[in-house]
Amino acid sequence: MYIIDSELSKHDAICFSETHFNASIDNGQIQLSGVQGPFRVDRNRHGGRVAVFAKTNLNVNVRYFLYSPLLELLLWV
Repeated sequence: MYIIDSELSKHDAICFSETHFNASIDNGQIQLSGVQGPFRVDRNRHGGRVAVFAKTNLNVNVRYFLYSPLLELLLWV
């Protein structure tokens, strides 16, 4: 967790790809203190998946309605 905390001290958000998170992993298990998220997209196939953690001072609006099962994509503004 030290590496993640260090990166969040320098950046407003961090993004992860190839998380391999799935429905068996609850957000509470991967929650980081002092940040929003994880905002994540878990696909129903081997590999892939993305997650974003953002500082609480950001107003994050995830655009899940633009999700496509063909893409590893998480749009947020």
